[in-house]
Amino acid sequence: MELGKSKRRPVWKYLMGDEKITKTKEEKDLGMIIHENLNPKKHISKIFGLAYKILTIIRKAFQFMDKDIMKKISQA
Repeated sequence: MELGKSKRRPVWKYLMGDEKITKTKEEKDLGMIIHENLNPKKHISKIFGLAYKILTIIRKAFQFMDKDIMKKISQA
């Protein structure tokens, strides 16, 4: 992945030994999804989706839930 304005940047071919390294549109580093335009939308969507899955599992696991139970679960 190359970052920056592509209009003024020369096109480079990256090699590792004799093998060409392919360019990507996004990369995951330290748990963060980085897109070539530096837009965090995909990363935020993934994090939101994971949180929603967890909340759905909690909702299915407990028939009754009040604030005290939710605090205990979220602190665990």
